Amino acid sequence: MFDLPEPVPYRLARPPLVQALVQVRYPVVASLGTVAGIGPLQERLRERLPYMEQASSNMSVQVGPIGASIEPGPQDGWQFSDEEGHKLVLTPGVLNLVIDQRYKGVEKFAELLSFCLSAVTSTASSARCNRLGVRYLSVAEPLPENEFSWIDWFRPEILGWSASPILNARLDASANRVQIKSGLDGDFTNFPAAAQGLVTTGWFPSGAVISGVPPVPVKSPSYVLDFDFFVEAPQPFAADSLINQFKVLHSQMDRFFHWSLTEKGAEYFGLEEK
Repeated sequence: MFDLPEPVPYRLARPPLVQALVQVRYPVVASLGTVAGIGPLQERLRERLPYMEQASSNMSVQVGPIGASIEPGPQDGWQFSDEEGHKLVLTPGVLNLVIDQRYKGVEKFAELLSFCLSAVTSTASSARCNRLGVRYLSVAEPLPENEFSWIDWFRPEILGWSASPILNARLDASANRVQIKSGLDGDFTNFPAAAQGLVTTGWFPSGAVISGVPPVPVKSPSYVLDFDFFVEAPQPFAADSLINQFKVLHSQMDRFFHWSLTEKGAEYFGLEEK
């Protein structure tokens, strides 16, 4: 997707990431919608995700005179969680593994994803994956003493004209969305179909609500980078293959994010090589 080198492994002391999400869709497994049917999977997951409760994967956003509020939809699934912020939201046809700003890196996230996929395979007998999606959402709040500091953190190609000196007005909101599609060569050779990506960047006002699991409210005006990559095609529900595809999609996002930072941005977010 991107003609960019893979960066040397790095960490951020102050990462802007607020949500990382992997979604796997598969043909409906009716037993996962019942207490009796979910029981064996709960036992299998208990080692890593010990807490279970009924949950909804569908959220509605209500907008009223005092702003936006988030309300859960009808109970249609189960949420498994741990003390570190990981949540597995599971319905009869969709698996969502999500972590908030407590994200500790792709290797740990991938290892937990592999555990969850293997647990589903061994207990629910799902034979096919219809869609694999990977979403990384970053929200960069400017410095309190400088509301324009975000302009120095990201490359001009990312910010666009709305952050340039030609704008002689207050910027209330901006959004730029680019949709891309890969070939089936290189890193994507073993994909069942072309991978696709949605890259959304822009300045979001306070009170905006960004879709997610759960939706993410923007608490103060911030610059947002939203990477949503996916492959949509029937393929075997095989943990190893899905993990490899997840890592390829993540690598593309990581290259783009690393490239998007200026020297000041790398310094502010505390980028250092591992």
